[in-house]
Amino acid sequence: MDVLLTRWTASDFLVLVVVSEEIGPDIRSSVMDWIRDIYRHGLSGPKVRRQLLRSGPVVLRSIYYDRHLSELQSQLATVESILAGQDFHALQRQLEALSWELLLASIAERFGGKDTRSIFTERELWSEYGEFLNDYPVVLSTTHSIKTSLSPDCLYDLVIVDEASQVDVATGVLALSCARRVVIVGDEKQLPNVVDKDSRLQADNAWARYQPTCPAWDYTRNSLLSSVVALWPQAPNVLLREHYRCHPKIVGFFNHKFYGDKLITMTVDRDELDVMQVVFTVPGNHARGRINQRQIDVIREEVLPALRTAGVTDIGIVSPYRAQVALLRNAFGDGVEVDTVHGFQGREKQAIVLSTVDNEIGDFVDDAKLLNVAVSRAQRMLVVVMAAGQDNFTTNFGDLVRYIRHHQQFVMHSQVRSVFDLLYSNYLSARREFLGARGRGSAWESENLAEAVIQDVLNSSEFVGISLGCLRHVPLAWLVGGAPDLSVRERQFVDNPWSHADLVIYDTIGKLPLVCIEVDGWAFHQPGSLQSVRDEIKNAVFRRAGLPLIRLSTTGSGESAIIADAVRTAIGISRNT
Repeated sequence: MDVLLTRWTASDFLVLVVVSEEIGPDIRSSVMDWIRDIYRHGLSGPKVRRQLLRSGPVVLRSIYYDRHLSELQSQLATVESILAGQDFHALQRQLEALSWELLLASIAERFGGKDTRSIFTERELWSEYGEFLNDYPVVLSTTHSIKTSLSPDCLYDLVIVDEASQVDVATGVLALSCARRVVIVGDEKQLPNVVDKDSRLQADNAWARYQPTCPAWDYTRNSLLSSVVALWPQAPNVLLREHYRCHPKIVGFFNHKFYGDKLITMTVDRDELDVMQVVFTVPGNHARGRINQRQIDVIREEVLPALRTAGVTDIGIVSPYRAQVALLRNAFGDGVEVDTVHGFQGREKQAIVLSTVDNEIGDFVDDAKLLNVAVSRAQRMLVVVMAAGQDNFTTNFGDLVRYIRHHQQFVMHSQVRSVFDLLYSNYLSARREFLGARGRGSAWESENLAEAVIQDVLNSSEFVGISLGCLRHVPLAWLVGGAPDLSVRERQFVDNPWSHADLVIYDTIGKLPLVCIEVDGWAFHQPGSLQSVRDEIKNAVFRRAGLPLIRLSTTGSGESAIIADAVRTAIGISRNT
């Protein structure tokens, strides 16, 4: 959040008096006490002035949040009033009932009127399929066998293909070949069908031999869903937006991360604190190939007991690797259901425990579709067991961990150990053009230019997909807080309400400061100047707080490269990544 005031004037106090009548009683009392102190003591005297100015931003923040909370509560009351007046849930139930009645009535009108239904032999399913469909109008089948469930000549009025992202093109075509109309249901943001090694080789050889011109039919790179979407982009489509399965905190992650916040959460958040959890194993390379016994031990000794204490019995354990699934099944027998993430697609459990296996999250495990499926299987609770040190900015799993931290859910470090764990006036027009599209947020052009460069760096292809933002004039006290080992002089500097970082690059998901930037104008920051002394104090404060600080001199060069290198270091990306 930007600093609300940069200087104190009489008009500022007048505004405070006006808004104080519209805020809550506790905040109003604090505001009036603050104003009385100002008129009682004045702003003379450095000690009194510092005390009054230090409390000002606190009061203003309280006003802001109190007013914003009131606005949200008013909006909520309006919506609840509309829903109460319309009885939304009753209307929803009525709509569902009417839909079923219309469907059943339509089926009965066409196929009803029979007191008894015939029994057909397997042969008669082929020879008398018309009569069979008159008695049994709905047929359930896999895409692989639909062509032979009845006669190959059978043409269905409507074929609905569910979980189409997991249907391969070859068997999907079989379903299309016997349909007058088709409805394809699936999610391209979830896992596609798995193509085994032999089938992939055969398909690639056939593709190379016949060289089809339409890539949408490529068996190894498409599911039925992705193929149809590519072939018929004009076909009507609808997003199933209402989500009824997962707790709102769980929905919040994959809705923002994968669906652009387009989903409507239909479940209720009761402020539970144990909805999402991350359990880090103790440091060490515990994975051996595609198995990780330590994660299994953590699940057995810490995770499952905690879930059962919370009263959860419907538990599923998932892992990306079959080898780990085999070990998990052997460890837990019939007590919990264990499968690969692929195997759990389309299903759900009250609690899902995810074993990531890898010492360092690789491309296979970090696949966005795999993570989306794994997280969205959990109705009430999600527990992720992973190696220590994976709260990073280069993986989807890092985003998940930081989301969990931001929502104040559990991030724990396992206590399961082993003894073996020990091992910037000639360029005025150009500057106006450069800043014109980017805007001016500061009274100092040097800071505006620096911020524009930062935004260009953060919008570059290198950092696409990484949630980064930039803030101006962030108070030092907000950044440093209770950093230990500050000298008296350093603490006084931090507590001064005008002490701030010019620019801060931060993580927009976890709200963590990553790189702090100072813009040093030569006229004010020459060596030996009073400002240079303050600079040294600020440098020391950032060092003690462990926050990266870079200084951009207006006489320097290569600012884009300097900023990009600092961001790479902060989020753990190598220059060649």
